[in-house]
Amino acid sequence: MAQTVELIEFRRAFVWLLCGMLLPSVALVAFGVVAVANERAAVERRLSDEYTARLQVLAGDLQRRLDQTARDTGERSLDPLGLDVDSIAAEVPRLAAARFPRERATFRLVPRTAGLATLRRMVAEAGANATVVARLGLGPPLEGYSLTAELPGDDPAAALAFRNRTLYIGLLVLLYGGIGVGFGLTIREMRRAYRLSRLKTDFVANISHELRTPLTSVRLFAETLREGRAEGREEVRECVELLSHESERLSRLVETLLDWSRLESGRAPLRMQPVQVGALFESIARTWRAQQLPATYTTEIEPGLPFVSVDSESMAQVVLNLLHNAYKYTGDDKRIALRARKKRRMVAIEVQDNGIGVRPHDKKRIFERFYRADDLLSRNTEGTGLGLAIAKKIVEAHQGRIELDSRPGVGSTFRILLP
Repeated sequence: MAQTVELIEFRRAFVWLLCGMLLPSVALVAFGVVAVANERAAVERRLSDEYTARLQVLAGDLQRRLDQTARDTGERSLDPLGLDVDSIAAEVPRLAAARFPRERATFRLVPRTAGLATLRRMVAEAGANATVVARLGLGPPLEGYSLTAELPGDDPAAALAFRNRTLYIGLLVLLYGGIGVGFGLTIREMRRAYRLSRLKTDFVANISHELRTPLTSVRLFAETLREGRAEGREEVRECVELLSHESERLSRLVETLLDWSRLESGRAPLRMQPVQVGALFESIARTWRAQQLPATYTTEIEPGLPFVSVDSESMAQVVLNLLHNAYKYTGDDKRIALRARKKRRMVAIEVQDNGIGVRPHDKKRIFERFYRADDLLSRNTEGTGLGLAIAKKIVEAHQGRIELDSRPGVGSTFRILLP
């Protein structure tokens, strides 16, 4: 029921996230498409407005020059019929150069009645390849004439529009790329949080079961001894041994939880020192044999291995954890091998068994905290799902890494690589 509620909450959050990102994205896409489609018209309007304003300034300068000429000749106004249009037309580019010194456009005086074909012919006769972008009609005494602004190139608006469109499209691609990456990262974090929440729920259920079983046994045997229901010294001794076994089981569970808590909080300092692999294996073998577990246990050490810088107790804990896993997840014919060899520039410590192996889809997650493989043997085997996570943490604290090679039904090899 709890997992169903968490799944519903996850899906609801996903839908809200999708709506919150999709609607603004659709609006931005529509804006971008409209902007790209209308960019040429916008560029043409912008060029026309910009150069019309310059033509108005130039027309004012030209009018003042004509007024000055009229005053110099003592006339109140110039007679249009007596105007030297060619001289005035030659004066326009000089006025434009004085007013707009860095302007790349060409300004001309042309008859107002000249059509587009006439303008093109005039431009071609001048030996230039240009396009008229703005045109302004003049008043008296140049009524019938216009000022034009010409930009070099067959279609300057197209070049500007293409540049702006490319810029808009590039910005849109970057924007939606960023939105997509952010969306993907958010979904990944949501899935990770959901998976972790589910694993924590399973962990609480598992640890509750693991604690309840030994506590029930301890209470049962304690009540048996208290009520005097154990008949004879042999039954009393058996009850005491079972009490000791269950209390040790409780201690291991509590120690596992405390180890994880210390590793997560960083309160587990390592006492690193150079150690011979052989000495480390002897310490592990003494602890292993003291437990008197029914399994064939062999060790193999490659000659000439260098010293490794480790915390002996922590590394022994990791190897013993792997040995116990090998014991728990093998059948009746338990064969466990502990080996050490050199692999490239590192020392490899391997624990090999002939157990059930690990399925491919479990290999990627087997070192995650609280994770336990979902099979019959795993469900029937005690554990908290923290052992391999603790082992990985400790190995990484030694600047090493832990690997797994496994074939279902054949066995597994856990490999610790130490620098």
